[in-house]
Amino acid sequence: RRRMERDPSMRVTHFQDMATDEQMFHRTLEAVIKVVVRHLNQTGTEITRVFSGDQGVPLAELQGWLRKRLNCTDDGVLSFLTDCAEEDAQDGIVCPKAFMQRLLLEKMIFTLMDRGISLRTLFRRLDHGSFGYVTEKRFRKVLEAHKIDASEIDFMLATI
Repeated sequence: RRRMERDPSMRVTHFQDMATDEQMFHRTLEAVIKVVVRHLNQTGTEITRVFSGDQGVPLAELQGWLRKRLNCTDDGVLSFLTDCAEEDAQDGIVCPKAFMQRLLLEKMIFTLMDRGISLRTLFRRLDHGSFGYVTEKRFRKVLEAHKIDASEIDFMLATI
């Protein structure tokens, strides 16, 4: 029997493998958020209403909750969001607002880092007076300057 081996030029390190997985996750996350934002914009649904009122949703019911609240019928999007929510679940309960905040923030961070922008440097540029916070207006202006879609910025800021 002849043993199949990978050509040495095709070998990847564990780190490269993990980096590729992370990039694939973030690309998928980016696409999912665009779909969610598009659904909300098409239906005229305000994000603040989507996530108001509910303190927690059982993980087992989250996909149905997202389908109803986001008015989204894309099973791939809903499955991806439900899988991501498992990380946020405590005792089988997910707070949808906190969960979406985490995903949006993660997406924004990846987008900036993908463009070579350090968060630390960005924050220092925005926090001229060293107050320890950044105004929404200034934050929005910088994100728009880095070509992050305005509807995604609205979506993120509305949930924070």
